[in-house]
Amino acid sequence: MRPVTFQVVDLAAYRSAVEVLQLAHKTAAAVCLDGDQHSFDPTDASYRPTR
Repeated sequence: MRPVTFQVVDLAAYRSAVEVLQLAHKTAAAVCLDGDQHSFDPTDASYRPTR
């Protein structure tokens, strides 16, 4: 899967979208069988994607 790119022109919309995506990520990590392998926060400054 390739990265998704957005062009954001509204800061409030950006923050709202990030909040929704964070909630979706936390929910998916909680309900999926391999969620513990993917529970890291991709918005954290220390995040480094794996290849």
